[in-house]
Amino acid sequence: MLLGLTGITAVNAQDLTPDTVPQAVRASFQQNYAQATDVEWEQEYTGYHVAFEINRMDYEIWYDTSGSVLKSEQELAADELPQVVQNALVKAYNDFTIDEVEKLAIKGKTTYSIELEKGWSQERDLVVDATGEILSDRED
Repeated sequence: MLLGLTGITAVNAQDLTPDTVPQAVRASFQQNYAQATDVEWEQEYTGYHVAFEINRMDYEIWYDTSGSVLKSEQELAADELPQVVQNALVKAYNDFTIDEVEKLAIKGKTTYSIELEKGWSQERDLVVDATGEILSDRED
């Protein structure tokens, strides 16, 4: 099934060179992420997707055709989580360590996708909102 879904995504996304991205989209990107490296553009059904790095951290932004951000994902270090989120993790998962963190922003709402691990055998995938409320918790 995964192979089929991957094929669908590939059909809907087309790699682009920067000069083929609309000026409004490029301007919005350059204004906010001038220090970006390893920039890769794709045209998607809903607009434009760009993946890039800043200081070896991964970012992805989805733009509409006018250059407005639809969605963003940003890799974070554990110590970059807001203190209220860190406190919630310590309270609920004190014996786990943070393995990966992504900050997700969609329509002004921010959540954090957090992968926790305990030793070699236990992993949990969480979604936590900006107030520290755990919205989703599943064992991986």
